[in-house]
Amino acid sequence: MYKKLLVENVKESFLKLPVFWKLFPLFIIYMIISLVLGHREPVGDENRYLFFANNLLNGFYSPAPPEISLWNGPGYPLVVAGALFLGANKVMLSVLNAFLLFGSLLFIHKSVCLITTQKKAFIYTVIAGLYLPIWFYIPLVLTEILTRFLISVISFLFLKTGAEKNVFSLKTLLLAATIALLILTKVIFAYAVVVLLTVSLGLIFNRRLNEYSKKIVFVSATSLIFCLPYLFYTHSLTGELFYWSNSGSMSLYTMSSPDKSDFGDWKGARVLKLKPYHKEFMDSVLVLTPLERDEAYMEKAVQNIKENP
Repeated sequence: MYKKLLVENVKESFLKLPVFWKLFPLFIIYMIISLVLGHREPVGDENRYLFFANNLLNGFYSPAPPEISLWNGPGYPLVVAGALFLGANKVMLSVLNAFLLFGSLLFIHKSVCLITTQKKAFIYTVIAGLYLPIWFYIPLVLTEILTRFLISVISFLFLKTGAEKNVFSLKTLLLAATIALLILTKVIFAYAVVVLLTVSLGLIFNRRLNEYSKKIVFVSATSLIFCLPYLFYTHSLTGELFYWSNSGSMSLYTMSSPDKSDFGDWKGARVLKLKPYHKEFMDSVLVLTPLERDEAYMEKAVQNIKENP
């Protein structure tokens, strides 16, 4: 009987705790992972993000033409550059990931609470927090955890502002700024926002959806406006409009490969050169400047798609 009462009291006390403390054990796990594994040397794509971050600290982003490098957007390098400026090392960058991952859980919980009970929201949030594949990225200087955090913030702000009548507000402006940072972190979202903007413009003439459509138009357009300094910068390097990155064309090339040994996954130039189907094309492409290479990959990818629909 006493044992049952004790269990019920502990359960009741736990339920009364703020969600921050309920989820805190997950934060401890994230911190342990970051502190134990964050000390190792950067490898692979981590070096690229650190390269761009150090470039930003030195007053530029890409090397000068013709050898430009715009392989990814400046969103995550800006965050890393800020941390490095404050004296962060590799372990501290991993600790930052632990905070961002935990922060994403708090926003996930706040979002789900808007559409269901707190009990269900807590269960869902714990499941999200126990998603083991994301733990792999905690000690890594990569974009995945920042992206997860930004999406969780955007989801909350979308749900929060959707119930409000004001089109122009501090919340919608913050939502647009967060989407802009997401775009600069993962540039593929720029095209998603353009589609969202286009569809929303069409729905403005729908009486039922007019009010909400205006809000989405404002948020989408403002997020793209926030990205204009980067687009002006890429235009100064490439002469191209709406130029976000020079990595997408290579991804499209590997996705569109008709070779039976390929499955559409991305492969680096060294791996592609070892494959008979790609060797001749890769030999011709690798002698080009980055911008010319981008165009060549795109042309070949379009050709592959047309010839192998």
